[in-house]
Amino acid sequence: MNWQFTPYTPFLLITAAACLALTGIVFRRRRTTGTLATTLLFASVSAWDLTYALELSCSNLPAQTLWANVQYIFISCIPVLWLIFTVQYTNRDRWLPRWVMALLFVEPAVVVFLAWGSDLYPYLRTGATAIEVGGAILVQWQYGSFFWVHTAYAYVMMLLGTLMMVPVILRSPFLCRVQAMFVLVGTLGPWIANAIYLAGLSPFPYLDLTPFAFSTLSIAVAFGLLRLHFLDVVPVARDMVVEGLWEGVIVVGVNGLIIDVNRAAEQILQRPSTSLIGHDLPEAIPELTLGDTDQGQEQVVGDGAARRTFEVMQSPVQDRRGTKIFEPFFTTKVDVGSGLGLATAYRAIRDWGGDVAVDSQLNAGTTFRIQIPVWDGPPPEKQSQPNGDVDEHAGRRILIAEDEGIVAMVLEDCVRQLGYHPDFIDRGDLALERLRSGRYRVAVLDLGLPGVSGDEVARLAKLEQSLTLVLMTGWSLAPTDPRLASFDLALQKPFDAREAEAMILRAIEMEAQTGKPETPDSRMSDS
Repeated sequence: MNWQFTPYTPFLLITAAACLALTGIVFRRRRTTGTLATTLLFASVSAWDLTYALELSCSNLPAQTLWANVQYIFISCIPVLWLIFTVQYTNRDRWLPRWVMALLFVEPAVVVFLAWGSDLYPYLRTGATAIEVGGAILVQWQYGSFFWVHTAYAYVMMLLGTLMMVPVILRSPFLCRVQAMFVLVGTLGPWIANAIYLAGLSPFPYLDLTPFAFSTLSIAVAFGLLRLHFLDVVPVARDMVVEGLWEGVIVVGVNGLIIDVNRAAEQILQRPSTSLIGHDLPEAIPELTLGDTDQGQEQVVGDGAARRTFEVMQSPVQDRRGTKIFEPFFTTKVDVGSGLGLATAYRAIRDWGGDVAVDSQLNAGTTFRIQIPVWDGPPPEKQSQPNGDVDEHAGRRILIAEDEGIVAMVLEDCVRQLGYHPDFIDRGDLALERLRSGRYRVAVLDLGLPGVSGDEVARLAKLEQSLTLVLMTGWSLAPTDPRLASFDLALQKPFDAREAEAMILRAIEMEAQTGKPETPDSRMSDS
């Protein structure tokens, strides 16, 4: 091989070294979600930078072609590794089972095969020309049809991974939002640089800017590791049940750092979650002492008038199916069920002060052990109703028609927080029957109810009486959609407990007013 010096080589070597250092740092955190894919991602980036530096350091075409072929081993894998990382980082592992991961690497394998066999199969590259630029010998590649197929595939992988990070930025706690933003900004650099190179707009002719742009990713991730606890604090699947709980919940990772705090815990501690997440538990909350696992203990905080007593319980969270089966939307069935049955039962039993344990053996069966406290007081006396049935919640009932148990429980908690009594029903025909009883002035109806759709329930109910109805849907409806005609407000899924509580309160206030409810055109834009 004949060697040459170019001013670009030192920068590539520095970037390769930085990515290699990040690979080692990330590997040390391999117990955390997504670190294996991240380790392979940065190792591939480092190898790409190094091999491109070697290509630029060679002055003869055969040697440059050799190193270019080696590069494709890493170039083809990076977009897939990025997608796998974002899926794992955002806790969407069920979306990408192992057999799908294996299929994703088929295209990179084809790319590597065509790169090394370009003389016989000129589909990736059809030719190469050595050109002298500024005293250095660079290569002008002629690309074949499959190169553009690979480019489109890589861009789709990068786009899907980027879209995975958007909900983290929009809905996660502050620290996770900042983490995701830094990672996205870091990945935009190589993406934009590659587009400029392929479009022929590079200010440096015949020089691929993509490996150089990985320096932005290195800086962003390095800052995230050192300052933002990146990969120490990863986004938690914060379902609506946890956020809607009246009990305070603090989630601590395997490294002892607080990774999530719900609203009730913020109110109890009188501190925002932003001042807690990412900090060591004993340092962030020194007044909190933990006892044995799954054993409740009383804890007194404060003195004098500020003295308060809490019950503190420490429970393990394990990513094994024995515990994971109680997570909302988790199911082992294929195209059957919603994964909400056990989650609903678990939440109800814990609300009663009980607990559930599960023992499952392959081909042997599953045993659930349910513990519920026994009432040892006197039996309740049956109150006489001399004047017939008296509704103790008259005028304060709100009907919730929703066939997803988790969503219904969140709404029930919101209604109780507002001082009203929730009634839950999971079918449209039964909801219409309830509304016709005249006991409700406000109702929250899901659009996709079984039996009778939510919009049909609303239409028929409003023909007979005056009601304030809230539409609840995950579909995007235009303001002129006829299904909105009978509704006064709309609550767009997904939503959190704060949004739901605010919308229900708004419906209560509208019902209390004597004026006309809002026009249909304003419902979807306000929600």
